[in-house]
Amino acid sequence: MSILTRETIKKLLLGKTIEDRYDIYPDGFLGEGGFGFVFKGRHQRLGVKIKDVAIKIIKQKMWNDPKKERELFNEAILQMKLEAEIQDVEARELITKVYDFGVTEVEDTGEHKGAKKRIGYIVMELVKGSDLDKECGLFEERKMVETIATKYIEQVCKGLKPLHRLSTPIIHRDIKPENIMLMEDKKVKITDFGLANRLNHAYGWAKGTAGTQVYMAPETLIGSGLSIAASDVFSIGVSWYQMITGKYPFDDELPPNGREDAEAKEWRYKRRQEVRPLSPRHFNSTCREEISDIILKCLQFDAKDRYKDAGELLDAIKPPKKEDKEDSACRQLFNKAMNALHKQEYLLLSKLGEKYLQQCAPETGALKNGEMLVVARSVGIALTHLGQYKEAGETFFRLRKDVDAKKYGIVTNQEKVFLYEAEISLHQLTKNTSKERIVRKKLDATLKSN
Repeated sequence: MSILTRETIKKLLLGKTIEDRYDIYPDGFLGEGGFGFVFKGRHQRLGVKIKDVAIKIIKQKMWNDPKKERELFNEAILQMKLEAEIQDVEARELITKVYDFGVTEVEDTGEHKGAKKRIGYIVMELVKGSDLDKECGLFEERKMVETIATKYIEQVCKGLKPLHRLSTPIIHRDIKPENIMLMEDKKVKITDFGLANRLNHAYGWAKGTAGTQVYMAPETLIGSGLSIAASDVFSIGVSWYQMITGKYPFDDELPPNGREDAEAKEWRYKRRQEVRPLSPRHFNSTCREEISDIILKCLQFDAKDRYKDAGELLDAIKPPKKEDKEDSACRQLFNKAMNALHKQEYLLLSKLGEKYLQQCAPETGALKNGEMLVVARSVGIALTHLGQYKEAGETFFRLRKDVDAKKYGIVTNQEKVFLYEAEISLHQLTKNTSKERIVRKKLDATLKSN
């Protein structure tokens, strides 16, 4: 199967017009995904701009086969037809709108000048923001605070719920952090419904389109590649687990052959059958036990043992208990501090964090979910970035003392290692050799106990 390269497609399309109505900006290349390239363009008619759009170009050259093309774009057709039928306004806003799609011919201006290339395109809503994969990268060890991760997953479930409950359900088939866009106001937009799956089914095995095996449910990996609503639930579970722990539940390593192919699918199927993932709370102390249990249920091998669809999963995500005024104030401070951490506003983070640590004493219940630990650690990180090494060292020193005294409840060895190493680095910068020796002994003992 012939693949369009990045440089080829940029030469073909930058500054060009598709179907006489979609102008691709000369500097409009936005990025490359597993099976397509994304460009920024404008929808125009008779030279009048209507709106800016995102234009996804499929990597595989299209065969002249209407049946295969119809199969490839089936989800886009259904999505456009049924958007008006979804009564839930909030759910509609959580799904990236598809405006148009098709196959067009573009004239080659390179070494094969004059030759026609058939390319598939999808015109979508232009989303300003990032994606959940990049958002995870803002957190230490890519471990997102569980309450933040869960808010994003709730939005994903709200968006998928009405689609899963249609008389003929629409299944996403490719849920993963990269396909969950995050707008500037932290609202999600779900993208790429069923495209990778359709591309493989319509055009056979194609390099670059099955790089999402790590998110696939067992029933999707083998045989006919069956996908049901519970398959999306599995993919949500893998994404959620990854966001909180920084790890995949089953597939933290490449398959034995080092390739993402049919043999790898069989290997991953067996892994899902044999491996029982560790609780997310084992890796991230901010994760509530009830949320760990929900995630592990999403990851069950047998589809009937999972939540049947996104709506049932949404119902299982229990709302937080009613907080008193003092606890509510702590929650607001915590959220503001975490937003400052996301934006790398370290001066603001240090001030909010110190205020939280002073006001939200253990007896207020603010220790729940390990939030105090997260804030104290974040204050130390902020002071380090601000060059206040002595103050940062003292912060990590107090934090280590509190951890050793079990003030923060159960703290994993992995988190202790991070805290000890951070404190050692700061004591080295401030030439505090006595404290450095004490902490190094604790670090060695913790590493030996692993």
